[in-house]
Amino acid sequence: MDTMHVQPGKSIGPLILGMHRTEIEAELQKLSSQKEVQLREDSSKGSECYHVRYFVGDSRIFFMVGYDMDGRAVSISVHRDARPELYGLDVSQTEAEHLVETLKQYDTCVFDYWDEQLSTQYTFPTIGARLWREMAFHRKLLEDAAWMEEMSEVLEDEYEHLYFELVTVFVPEYRETLCYV
Repeated sequence: MDTMHVQPGKSIGPLILGMHRTEIEAELQKLSSQKEVQLREDSSKGSECYHVRYFVGDSRIFFMVGYDMDGRAVSISVHRDARPELYGLDVSQTEAEHLVETLKQYDTCVFDYWDEQLSTQYTFPTIGARLWREMAFHRKLLEDAAWMEEMSEVLEDEYEHLYFELVTVFVPEYRETLCYV
């Protein structure tokens, strides 16, 4: 699979916001290069939308698409293993802090923790983009002796959290009603 070009508020690769579910699934079949695409529909459905997760073959690559109740894509997410590229930056190789600063050139940033550098989710509401990582890590934590002592056995694993795991594009008008998974 080649690099997935991400256009906030518009598309990820050939998956375009506003496409019907059948069109999205046809595009995913093309992307999978004849590998099986597994569909796993989320059990939680909101009143405004529902999500379907698509796993490509036996890889860790997955897409998550939020559909409105008419079956039109209102959000599209992709895992970093699909090599998403956002504003010319490889999301899997660009540290979170740099990626956030780049997007701030285009929109204001809403983050989910009092310390922006240690947030896990960053939303750019006007352009329609969101970045997510399971856990936050910033190099400033290396200066905290208590944190270093507590994390010494898993410190190497923490470096993975310098990078985002998911990139999402969404229809900005739906930002208040999207059901995030």
